[in-house]
Amino acid sequence: MARPRKDADAPDARTRIIEAFWELIENNSIFELSVGEVTRAAQCNRGTFYYYFHDFDELVAIAMTQLLQDNELITDALWHFSSEGDLSAFDRRDVRCLLRRIVITMRAGAAEQVVQGIHTIIIDRVREIVHPDGEELEADSSFAVGFLVSGIMGFVMAVGFAREGGEEIDLEQLGDSACAYLRAVAMQTVETVAQVEGVDTSELLERVSKEADAYRASRATSPDVVKDA
Repeated sequence: MARPRKDADAPDARTRIIEAFWELIENNSIFELSVGEVTRAAQCNRGTFYYYFHDFDELVAIAMTQLLQDNELITDALWHFSSEGDLSAFDRRDVRCLLRRIVITMRAGAAEQVVQGIHTIIIDRVREIVHPDGEELEADSSFAVGFLVSGIMGFVMAVGFAREGGEEIDLEQLGDSACAYLRAVAMQTVETVAQVEGVDTSELLERVSKEADAYRASRATSPDVVKDA
């Protein structure tokens, strides 16, 4: 199949198709969408769609991958929250926008793909820190991290728009007890992983702390931090 022609001043067709998908699921279930609806919204033909995507399912999978894995903003925020229980990971306006897109995707029928994607993100971060040599985590460690991810997803749904007409949680309303709880859960997960993997807890905490410091440094240089949320 010949490559579709591209206007130098316009987004390429692949980008338009993915953005059309995001626009359409704002008000539609994924299961109700069709290739025809996406191509009409993207202003391209079906041949162009099938040049870039094998089928509709591949479009959904690629859109999810871009959202969850290719975007360092949301990856770093989720990691920082899960490893230290720090709510400030979500005080950036651009991160909030990405969270809302995640929630919309879940509400549109792709909850399983989103949860699995976030689980993969966090598991990979933990594995990279615990085993820089590439060794896999033990099953018990993966279970502990997976349990934590379930809690994260509940929080993500609450911080975003969990249901039609729902209100966004004001993080400033969460007091010291909530923050202490988040830190305790994060600490328990780190201690469990350290024990199972045979790594000194203090050493693992130091590695996690270095990751957290790097995230704080990146946030400090960002002009898009929410000050009054």
